[in-house]
Formats: sequence, C-alpha cells, structure tokens
Amino acid sequence: MWMHSEAVRLELSSEAMCGGIIFDEMAIHEDLQECKNGDVIQLVGFEDVGHEAKVCNVIKDGKTEKK
Repeated sequence: MWMHSEAVRLELSSEAMCGGIIFDEMAIHEDLQECKNGDVIQLVGFEDVGHEAKVCNVIKDGKTEKK
C-alpha cells in the first residue's frame, strides 16, 4: 500500500508502478560483539559477503573504499 501511495504521489505512469521488494540475507558469526570506543559502538563479527557485494557497493557509492 505504501509503495502504491508513494507512486501516485509522485505521479508516476502506470508502467513505472511495476516493481517489488527484495529481501536479502546476512550471515553473522556466532561471536558477534559490540565494541564501544567513546560514543561510537561498532559491531564486530559480520561475514564477508564476497565479490558481488563489493561490486554493488562500488556501483552504489561510486567508491572502491571498504568501510
């Protein structure tokens, strides 16, 4: 319902209203840890999702830096 309302609000054509939602999955190590450094909390223990995910980040962000 939200997607349709937003498409109507943006005055999209009926052809542009065709779409869907994709749920991706994420793997986490069993020993996921929170490390606090001052006011910053970092999560440690995420899995490397491979080359495809790195390429998607380059396309999305336009940068080859790894965070």
